Order: sequence, then C-alpha cells, then structure tokens
Amino acid sequence: MDFGAAWLLGYAQQGGLSPGTLLSCFATIKDGDPRSWVSVFTKCAEAVEANACDASSWLAAQVAWRATLFLADPRTHEAQDATKRMERAFARSVETGGLALEKWSIQLGNATLPAWVSTNISNAPRAVMILGGGDTYVEDLWFFGGRALSELGWPVIMVDLPGQGNTPAQGLHFGKQTLDGLVATLDHLHAHGFAGDLVLLGWSGGGIFTTKYASIARPEDNLVALVASTPIHDAKAVFTEAFPAILRADSHPRLMRAMLAIAQRNRVMATAIAKYQWQFGPGGITELLRSLDDALVKTDVAAIDVPVLALVGLSEDAALRRQARHVVEAVRPRHPASRMVTFDAYSGGAAHCQVGNLPAALARVAAWLQDTLA
Repeated sequence: MDFGAAWLLGYAQQGGLSPGTLLSCFATIKDGDPRSWVSVFTKCAEAVEANACDASSWLAAQVAWRATLFLADPRTHEAQDATKRMERAFARSVETGGLALEKWSIQLGNATLPAWVSTNISNAPRAVMILGGGDTYVEDLWFFGGRALSELGWPVIMVDLPGQGNTPAQGLHFGKQTLDGLVATLDHLHAHGFAGDLVLLGWSGGGIFTTKYASIARPEDNLVALVASTPIHDAKAVFTEAFPAILRADSHPRLMRAMLAIAQRNRVMATAIAKYQWQFGPGGITELLRSLDDALVKTDVAAIDVPVLALVGLSEDAALRRQARHVVEAVRPRHPASRMVTFDAYSGGAAHCQVGNLPAALARVAAWLQDTLA
C-alpha cells in the first residue's frame, strides 16, 4: 500500500489528485485491507468525476479511477468498469485540454494494443516511445514522460504492450508476445510515415524489453538512444533473485501452493499475486520462467550500439542496480555519453521508477537527451 500511496503523491506534482484529496483518502483506508482501498478510491473517483469540468479535473478523475486498480482484482466486473471509466476520463482530459494527442489501436493478431500518440509524430524528425511495466496502464505513461517530454517539444508514443494494462483481458501476456507487440508498434508507427530518430524510454518491466530491443533494433527504426529505469539485460536472473524463492520453485508446485496459502493471510500480497498471475498467463510466473528461452530474456549488451541512460533509485533491489551498472559500463566504451544516474532518499526518487519524484527523473532525462543528441 505504501508504494501505491507514494506513486499517487508523485503524480500530484504533474496533475491528478491533489495532495489534500489523497491524504483524506489515506486517512480513511484500513491499512492492509485491499477492499478498503478500492472502496475509498471508488467513492473518490465517483465524486471527482461527477464534478469534472476541465482538463485538470478530468485528469484527477482518471487518476482516481486508476488508484482503484492498484488493489482491485482485474478479472472482476468492478475492475473492468473502473478501467473503462479511467480511459474515458483521460480521453476527456485530452479533449478538454486541447492536447495534441490521438488514440491509436495497434493490431496484434486478433487483439489490439491501446496507444496515445502525438498528432505531429508522422513527420517529426525525432520521437520518444514510452513503455511501462507490470503495474502501468497506457494512461499512466502521461506522467512517466508523456507530459514532460511533449511540453519540451518531443513527440511521443505511449503504448500498452502484451501483459500491460488491460491487455491480458484480450489474451495477451508477458513474454514473447510483449516483444512482438513492440515490433508491431514500430511497424504501425512507420506505416503512419514516421522515419525520424527514435528514443526508447522504458520503466520497470519496460526496461527489460527496451534493453532487449536496443540490441536487435532494425536499421529502419533509427534508434538513437535508450533510457531506462532500469535497463535489465537478464530478466530471468532478476526474477529468480528479486522474487522470493518460493515464487521461482518451478519444480516444487507444493511450495507454490504453500505460498498462495500464506498470501491468503496477507490480503495485499494475495491481491498482487492474483494480478501478476493474470498478467503472466496460464501457469503464471513459474510457467513463464520455465518456457522463456535465453534468446528472449537475455540481452547481448555488446550488440547495443546507442548511448544509454540508466535511472536507478538507491532503494531498488540490488539485482536491478547491478544490471543497470553492467549495461552502462558495457556500452560506455562505444558511447561515452552513457550514464547511470542514482537517486537517494533526499531526492524523493529512491523508490522503484522514481515514483516519489518523477519530475526530477524526467528533468535528468531531458537534459541528457539534449546534451547527447544535440
């Protein structure tokens, strides 16, 4: 719950719910009770939505509905309704604010990937593709660089890849489909006329797939830089080190059952596990780890031929810090502009993805892009 609270307070720096509204909600939530969290933020979302009249208040409604989804079971009608109302609120914010964004639906097999894209991207000389992780919806990416970079003149494309947002409801899950979705998004972008320089910006799990793609990018993609919080070159190693051992016990289903039984006594953990199992698909994370081959989850860092900026919070898991450092050190001899920027507790950005102070992280991104690509 603390991470979700920090995330929402971080959004307040860029719009969304006010700190006062959030503190009022936090004061009435019963700690450790996901149903209390969902109930309080549902009431908040309904009230904010009922009074929404401009871009700012519609963005607040979007964040309120998004807040309910932190601890809602995504398979329920309640969560699906909250997702639709979140999407509608963001669209209304874009419309009433006159933002130069348009909604795309990118075909992937029989499913579609939702994206928000700058209206001027087709003929732009450069653009940033922003990808989130396991806890983001495409609307979140407005706060993870969409707004800040747009205001600095960067066209952006923000997209939910398979496994992210509500895509599991279409049968799309993390794994090979995610990388396929990234390629499909780039193909769609090129089909709309974009032929400029591309920057990949990945957050959390997005750091896995942006780092991977940076090593196999096609010439027509014109990739010129990678930014990630954090770049991950060996996803399986992160999972097996950062996750509790009981989660990675592929050959011990009894341990998995025991873990799920324990989680039932921790309702926040149980809710989180149910969500991740939904995102990872049939068999959950253990089956995903068993089925993934090294060609997908491991990146040949020697093949990355663009400068890299790694954003690292000092409260991140040690495995993430190590991998970020390894990627930067491997690329720096070829691209001396590569950097690893760390954020301590006093910066407000020490948490995962710098959620406590995203503007500080994004300021570093913007300055680095300006210096590196000038």
